[in-house]
Amino acid sequence: MADNDSSSVQAADPIAVTFVVWQGLSAVLPQTSQNVGGLEVFAWRLAKKLAEQPDIQTQFIVRSPGGVHGQRIDGVQLSPHTDRREYIRRNVSSCLDAHSPLRLKRIDPKLLWQIPYLAVTWPWRRRDPLPRTPDPRLIELSPDLWVTLGASRESAGVVATARAQNKPSMLLIQSNADLDPHYLVDPDFRNAYGELASDCCYAIQQATEVVCQTDNQAGLLREHFGREGVIVRNSTDPLPWQQAAEHPGDYVLWIGRYDRVHKRPHLAIEIAQRCPDIPFRMIVNPSADDVRDEIRARCPDNVELIDYVPFDQQPELFGKSRLYLSTGNADYEGFPTVLLQAVAGGKPIVSLKDFDQFIAKSESGTVTGLAIDDAVAAIKKFWDHPDDYDGSAAYRFLNQYHTIESTTQQVSDLVRRLTS
Repeated sequence: MADNDSSSVQAADPIAVTFVVWQGLSAVLPQTSQNVGGLEVFAWRLAKKLAEQPDIQTQFIVRSPGGVHGQRIDGVQLSPHTDRREYIRRNVSSCLDAHSPLRLKRIDPKLLWQIPYLAVTWPWRRRDPLPRTPDPRLIELSPDLWVTLGASRESAGVVATARAQNKPSMLLIQSNADLDPHYLVDPDFRNAYGELASDCCYAIQQATEVVCQTDNQAGLLREHFGREGVIVRNSTDPLPWQQAAEHPGDYVLWIGRYDRVHKRPHLAIEIAQRCPDIPFRMIVNPSADDVRDEIRARCPDNVELIDYVPFDQQPELFGKSRLYLSTGNADYEGFPTVLLQAVAGGKPIVSLKDFDQFIAKSESGTVTGLAIDDAVAAIKKFWDHPDDYDGSAAYRFLNQYHTIESTTQQVSDLVRRLTS
């Protein structure tokens, strides 16, 4: 009788977790050749690792211009949302200044046909969801947990969808700018990406759980929004970067985008100008056209500018470098994944700022502040004496605090708690 009873007990359904990562297509399919951020890559890697848990299944929703079909990849259900008009509209929006829509911040030849096309098709285009209301693209789905990235209008829609379904939601903070105190002062304030303060506040305040990358972000969340966040540190799989590593390497590597506040490529150019005998390779994704034009005009002969490198080719890019240069602004950014990738590849880091004290604690390089002369000196030292850098302590630190396995266990426990 006991045997019959036990055999009749069915296993519980797995916990269904849906990641809404609209800009994450290239993290999944690098051949789509779209720029992708570090948190999107982290979210995809996390979705794959969670799918390995016997009691969790994951779905990954992305925006697609077309030609991508729903499919299961590494245990994750990829669900592309295709809307060609929306994709065109977003490209046009990305070229306009958020604070002055009549002014271009980036020139794209496709605007010559995209703007007239949008004007003609306006009566038939799908309208954006109303602010802070359930997203009609998502409402028919019913996972046990929703996960969204960054404080934004679209994240507010994900959170509103979860609330309408009486389901929990998890907001992954992207950068320190997501926690701007201006959001609380002026609901009509727009950040550098054109996101409205009231939308950002809604996502932060109404998400069931807010996940921060750093202690600093958790402090900002507590100070400005009165919430306690969960700290899940950024992580990487070190093996591809370790396998691709060559020593000593042929150039100084820099990765970022054209802007003046977050990545600050103009500072990298200034440093490179003072190291004329050292080759630099800068991967600079499109953003602000005026910064791009300035960088190209000032670019010295020892700097190679590259617009885009697919994520699956980046281990080789790191592997052939001698050191990594970071000019990112820790006041605005989150935790750059590139620092973990540099450590995994055994490359020292020269950085103008530290991020969550990672470089100091891991002994992975030198932090110079905004003293350009000190950055130049540090680069020349690592370049001339590559064997003096012992990356073993940094690699141990990486394996202790920033592995995807430890992150997966932490998030798995959080998923189970939120859905219990």
